[in-house]
Amino acid sequence: ASATKTIEVEEHKKYFIYVLEHAKNFIYIQSPWIKWRTLQIYKEYIESAISRGVKVIIKYGMKPRNIFDKVGIDKPSRDFFDSLDKKYFQSIEDNDHSKIIICDDEFMIVGSFNWLSFGGGNVSNARGETSSINLNKDEIKKQIEKFRSPKTMN
Repeated sequence: ASATKTIEVEEHKKYFIYVLEHAKNFIYIQSPWIKWRTLQIYKEYIESAISRGVKVIIKYGMKPRNIFDKVGIDKPSRDFFDSLDKKYFQSIEDNDHSKIIICDDEFMIVGSFNWLSFGGGNVSNARGETSSINLNKDEIKKQIEKFRSPKTMN
């Protein structure tokens, strides 16, 4: 049996909510951009995970190539992050185009979906977005290591 399943654009949101509701220890989210209109869909779920004692670590950001490039995070999203309990929440600014969600050390979802800047849209005219669910513990560990640096929580 293969340890991989592919999910399409409209499924991403329900998988994200599943992770936010079911993680026991930690959730790692990597999304190049964070936009409040998308983040607010998940705001209560994030707060609820943190209130259960789940550590939520969000890595975001792409270095702008020119003045027209998107900013990594908008002000309402930054304000929301600032309001969260630092014991359980951390955001890390980086320069990375990866889009990843890791649920404990159980599974990760890797693909083209911008978790915190794309809502999934109207399915009938939504752009294509595909991700894979990966259950390989060694690969999951490798990705988690990329979130850990001197400034991150363990």
